[in-house]
Amino acid sequence: MTARENASSTMPAENSSGEGAELLRQKLQQAEEALRGARAELECVLDLVTHGIRIVNKDYSIKAINRALAEMSGVSAEQVVGRKCYEIFPSVACHTGECRMARILGGEESVRVEIERARSDGSTVPCLVTAIPFHGPEGETAGIIETFRDITMRRQMQAQLLESEERYKALINLGTEVGEAVVMLQDESGIEALQTFVSDEWPRITGYDKNELLSMSFFDLVIPAERVASMERHRIKMSGKTLPGLFEINIVRRDGAIIPVELTSAFTMYRGQRANVAYIRDISERKKAEKELKKQTIIFQAHLDSSLDGIMVVDPEGNRLIQNSSVDRIWGIPQRAKNQPGAGPGLPVVSARTKDSQQFHDKVLRLANDPTEKIRDEVELINGKVIERYSAPITGADGKRYGRIWNFHDVTETKKAERALRESEELYRTLFENTGTATSLAEEDATIVLVNTEFEKLSGYSKAEIEGKKKWTEFIPAADLPLALEYSREISSDPSRIPNGFELRFVARNKRIKNVIVTVNRIPGGTRRIASIKDITRRKRVEKDLKKSRQRIRGLLEHVELVREEERKRIAVEIHDELGQLLTALKMDVVWLAKRIPAEQENMQKRASSMRQTVDMTIQSVKRISAELRPHVLDNLGLSAAIEWQVKQIKDVTGVDCRFVSSPPDVTPDADTAVALFRIFQEAITNAVRHSKASQIMVELRQFPVRIRLTVEDNGLGIKHSEINDAKAFGLIGIKEKARALGGDVEITGRPNRGTVITAEIPLRKKEDINGKDTYRG
Repeated sequence: MTARENASSTMPAENSSGEGAELLRQKLQQAEEALRGARAELECVLDLVTHGIRIVNKDYSIKAINRALAEMSGVSAEQVVGRKCYEIFPSVACHTGECRMARILGGEESVRVEIERARSDGSTVPCLVTAIPFHGPEGETAGIIETFRDITMRRQMQAQLLESEERYKALINLGTEVGEAVVMLQDESGIEALQTFVSDEWPRITGYDKNELLSMSFFDLVIPAERVASMERHRIKMSGKTLPGLFEINIVRRDGAIIPVELTSAFTMYRGQRANVAYIRDISERKKAEKELKKQTIIFQAHLDSSLDGIMVVDPEGNRLIQNSSVDRIWGIPQRAKNQPGAGPGLPVVSARTKDSQQFHDKVLRLANDPTEKIRDEVELINGKVIERYSAPITGADGKRYGRIWNFHDVTETKKAERALRESEELYRTLFENTGTATSLAEEDATIVLVNTEFEKLSGYSKAEIEGKKKWTEFIPAADLPLALEYSREISSDPSRIPNGFELRFVARNKRIKNVIVTVNRIPGGTRRIASIKDITRRKRVEKDLKKSRQRIRGLLEHVELVREEERKRIAVEIHDELGQLLTALKMDVVWLAKRIPAEQENMQKRASSMRQTVDMTIQSVKRISAELRPHVLDNLGLSAAIEWQVKQIKDVTGVDCRFVSSPPDVTPDADTAVALFRIFQEAITNAVRHSKASQIMVELRQFPVRIRLTVEDNGLGIKHSEINDAKAFGLIGIKEKARALGGDVEITGRPNRGTVITAEIPLRKKEDINGKDTYRG
């Protein structure tokens, strides 16, 4: 290609390059103008913001500050833009890990700190600084934007608030020291009177902890009866109105106790909200003191009013201060004279009622002016009454005279009683001497002070030898003395526990022992005891002989019963063994004959069959009679099995619902006890079947460690009390005797139309206590 061609080929390229450069320059110029406009707009926006703003590149050069920061720092934007931030605004965080730029470049999304911003004049401004990153075109962190908020006013408010809180805490602490709680009540979260603040005293009073109280309405603590009135007062307070004075309410502690509190409250603002601040004091102790004072006042007044004595207190001038109603009653003072001034009310009226009115009047006036004299005398009235009078001055510990107390006691009846007592004593001595039994009167220390003639005869000693010289304990043998002393102590504490006549032995002269019955009573109103002693020595000898006779008869009855049982056993065995064998052989012969009778002889066949049935019936009768005399099951299987067999027999024969329970299943007493209990059972169940018209009979046999109990209960007519003790009721007498022979006891009770219960208890006997050979195998 030629040079011309080259030149011609390059011409368009040069033109094109020049046009592009121009276009680029124009765009750059436009971009700069847009940037200047954006900067102007940014500066305008920044200047409109009331708090300081600073933009710092990541190389720590200051990119921009607004007017507010310039005014806050005392420097202009021209002085700081383009310079390093640590040169213009140095701080202790610069070049450390606490540097806000370093923390943002380190990955934190924002940084918020409080600093003291230094001004150009050397002063400082407290600021809240918030730093956030700003990003370049590629999204990289290009620097930080910082906001500086002047918190001088907030610091001042915080200081004022702190000072207010300190004063408030001091007030609360003072309330705690004097036992007063402070509670802030606000209507929040749908809860009326929510407790939003409580002092330490309130948990102590209520028993709740602070967290519990701060979630509760104050009304939750008030008793239901006072809740509505408390709500009304709270609402009035929250409206800003005032309610004068203190008031009392009752609150329920956490433990359920109800305590009274005294409360006053006032409207206030708390945390920017309306509040009712309450000052509360626990007045439980005060209430107790008031209650006790009221109680003591009532008791004192009741004591005065209930006293039969007239009690009156007068001041040094004789004017009445205190007087009960008995004064007017004793002296008959009319209403018009009660308020009369002078030496006590109604003095002229009272004086006129005495036998020596002038002497009485003069003595009262003299005592009214005497600061020391005490008197006790008797005053006779013209109507026959006798008044015992006592008077003494009332003087304080400082020696000051406060008045005089008068006490009047109507002793008219006492005087009559004294006369009657003297007459009674004469009568008593006459009766004492002529009771017909030996009688003694002793002091609490056992000294005998008085005896009658019969006591002399019983003891063999004279009155002169006994009265004031001997103790009643000397007449009691040593073996009987503990019981007698125990009775003596019981007479002092609870006379009702002493039997009315108890037996003791009595030691007469020459150590002669006598049997006596003693009845002792305490003389009313004193400590002396009167004893009536009856000689029963002869009666005791007769009783002893009678007891021996009964023991011999009982022994004879036991022997007869034993012989009877042995005879029953022998006869039962003979009937069962011998007669049973003969009947069995006879039955075999009848069967043998029947087999040999020709079939055509029908009459003979019928006769032989009838004979065989008769023999079978006879065999069953022999078994029954043998069993009734002495059941083999009693000897072979034991008491429980024998009773169970007998119950089944009765149930099958009579149709009565009989039931038997044995615990343990096999009760195993000795042979004599087994036979006795079986015979008692037979008699009891026979009575129930024959006489009670019972439809149910329950038999229970229980063995305990030391005894056996048999109970037979039916639902029949019920035995009468007269039938239980009927001398002709030989069956019941036999039951009782069988049990007593073995040291046992029987209880029989009847309930009309509800049945009869017979219970027999017999002690278990040890092998060494069993006499004779025991052939019983149960």
